[in-house]
Amino acid sequence: MKRIALFALTAATLLAAACTKDKEKAPQPKTPEQLLSANVWHMTALTANPGLQTTGGTTVTDIYPFIPACTKDDTQEFAAGGQFKSDEGASKCDPSDQQTVTGTWSFVKTGNDNGVNVLVNGNQIRFKVLNVTDTQLQMSTADDLFGIGSGTSVTYTLTYTK
Repeated sequence: MKRIALFALTAATLLAAACTKDKEKAPQPKTPEQLLSANVWHMTALTANPGLQTTGGTTVTDIYPFIPACTKDDTQEFAAGGQFKSDEGASKCDPSDQQTVTGTWSFVKTGNDNGVNVLVNGNQIRFKVLNVTDTQLQMSTADDLFGIGSGTSVTYTLTYTK
């Protein structure tokens, strides 16, 4: 009986030690900054709020269908270490455009909000990170991305997938 009790005690001790080691080695969830920099992102949706008025007088909030195909294949990369890269993809809208434009980015946390500042060619754009996972990035900005200068404050929401 002592052997069985000793065996049971030894087994329980080893099992407890193994469980403790497993907990210590469990991977920590990735931070939003790590998720952002883990992928090359491709835009899949773009909305405007309030909507923008077309030349025909219609107001639209889903502006992704109006983006030229030569822009839809572009990619954005927020590399670890703060390097930003935007690539024209397989097709360029203007053959004289550079294939790749580089700059810097920084992650900014304000309270519960996560943000990204991107600086390219002296121009800074501020984004609020709405959601970031291993496969999707959603950000918004009130910066005038398209140089429309409509006089109205417009918030653009951009959705990217890896």
